[in-house]
Amino acid sequence: MAKSDFTVRRLFAIWWAFAWRSLLIGVLGGGAIGFVIGLVMGLMRLNAYISPVSLAAGLIWAVPAGLLSLKGALTAPYKGFRITLSSPQDAAAFD
Repeated sequence: MAKSDFTVRRLFAIWWAFAWRSLLIGVLGGGAIGFVIGLVMGLMRLNAYISPVSLAAGLIWAVPAGLLSLKGALTAPYKGFRITLSSPQDAAAFD
């Protein structure tokens, strides 16, 4: 396999794959988590705590959401190239 340089077009394709996945996973997951927290805490009459607890849950959700998005972007099929990981020893063969 030949080594390819990053072009602006390829960089944008990778960024876009990460961005839309992050937005989708973040909004859907965060919305679901916020809805459940709001519903449960509202039924328990803990209205004053809904916002800070939802904020904390959203910040915690951001980590797995970002990791899922990154994994998806790194393993996604791209037009004309693919992303691979290699050890430094293997990478030296391409230099």
